[in-house]
Amino acid sequence: MNALNRPYEHTAGPTNTAIPNIYYLTNKATIKKNMERKERRFERDYRKRKLFEDVTNLSQKMDLLVSYRLPHHPVDMLTYQLRNRSYGSFAYMLLTVVMATSISQSGTTTHHAMRSLPSTVNQHDISALGVDQTTGAGERSLAKSERQKTLDRLLVNYDPRIPPNYEEDFPVQVQVQLHITSIDSISESNMDFSIGMFLDQTWNDSRLEFEKLPNLLALELDSRMMDKIWVPDLFISNEKRAVVHAVTVPNKLMHIYPEGRVQYSIRITATLKCNMDLRKFPLDSQTCNVIMESYGYSTDNLVFLWNPVPVIRDENLVIAQFDLGAMDTLTCDKIYVGVNYTCIKLQFALVRHSGYYLIQVYVPSIMIVILSWVSFWLDIEAVPARISLGLLTVLTMTTQSGGARADLPKVSYIKGIDVWMATCLIFVFAALIEFACVNVKSRVERRRRESSKGAMTSAQAGDKDNTEDMKLLQQRRTFKDQLRMFKTNRALARTIDRVSRIAFPGAFVVFNLVYWCVYVFWSPDPSDVA
Repeated sequence: MNALNRPYEHTAGPTNTAIPNIYYLTNKATIKKNMERKERRFERDYRKRKLFEDVTNLSQKMDLLVSYRLPHHPVDMLTYQLRNRSYGSFAYMLLTVVMATSISQSGTTTHHAMRSLPSTVNQHDISALGVDQTTGAGERSLAKSERQKTLDRLLVNYDPRIPPNYEEDFPVQVQVQLHITSIDSISESNMDFSIGMFLDQTWNDSRLEFEKLPNLLALELDSRMMDKIWVPDLFISNEKRAVVHAVTVPNKLMHIYPEGRVQYSIRITATLKCNMDLRKFPLDSQTCNVIMESYGYSTDNLVFLWNPVPVIRDENLVIAQFDLGAMDTLTCDKIYVGVNYTCIKLQFALVRHSGYYLIQVYVPSIMIVILSWVSFWLDIEAVPARISLGLLTVLTMTTQSGGARADLPKVSYIKGIDVWMATCLIFVFAALIEFACVNVKSRVERRRRESSKGAMTSAQAGDKDNTEDMKLLQQRRTFKDQLRMFKTNRALARTIDRVSRIAFPGAFVVFNLVYWCVYVFWSPDPSDVA
């Protein structure tokens, strides 16, 4: 019965039969006003409850409309429905929404309006609209809702400070996979290199298990939510410096699967140490490592393992001056202060391209050495030309030797490039010394001949009666003997030049054969490096 039409029931006032009449007569207006106020409050509460029930039923029916991808804007939907009389029920439903909003503001009830609202949507209307009934937005909305509920349920009592299986007798096994995108900035002087990679870690956490749902294959967490989940304390022990990319957001992802499997991935670029053996430089190959360890957990609580597919190379990976050789995945558990810590290592070879050094170092030095041999074909008397050529080749060879080793570290052992440049410098310097010897020999004999001619001339123009001078001249060699001696030494100097024309190239060829055979096929022991 309507509250406004219910019979008036007076309950106020004292129980005395004489006093109520007096009380009622004196407070009649006040009592009536209080009763009217109570009736209005009761009616307002009744309308609110009824409106809430009506709007709840309406929202359930509207969810069906939204799930079939009808136009999102109410005005657009209403316009579309009014143009098609066959969809009047839909338009009426939308009008009811507007009416409910107006009713909630004016204070009237929606009971009569909702009574005529269809409880189901005509299947013909849905088919005529050409709506996909299998993959609607409602399914996505349901998946999002389930995702949020599942995530909230998992994190209610989750403590990220405690690793999985902490109370158990077995450690957490974390599988590691590296996706290498770049290797560059390989520096012999600093003995390091830069590597860009995706570091993927996978482990099981029983605390994160949830029921598998058709529309929820995995929970995808962004970087803001990852602080609420335990992650392994992996660090790269041979790292000099590293950075986690953060453009435009931190490059991290985490997926949680129904069985409790957690996949965690970050994108980093790091500069790592690489102890290089340069004894064969530039015909060498270097072995570098990526060493990953646990910082705080011992092997009783955490163990790193390689993924069945441990390393993936980017298909566009190119390294300047090097070829990326074989990759090996190893374990390298270490003991610090009597505690065993898990460790895994990626070991790979960098085979140096020798073409650059052949063009920039070896060929120019060979040409300089050959140029120094030109002096052997010049005349002995061409002193300025031979001196200029010898000094030029020596200075050029010295400059090139310093430039070829400028970017190399100052190590105590002898490198292959040191042997080559030193030998070439010796050949060039030896050619200059050969010319000096030949020139000195020739000049000594020339002076002797000139002094002999002067002595013979003065003896013939002097006093013929001076018998003592004649005896002295007779004791000396005759001019003919002196000339014969000069010719003999000059021929010897020329012979030295002719021999050098063959000896120097021959010795250089022998040196090349020995050098290339040794440094191409020699495999030095890394432990012998000082």
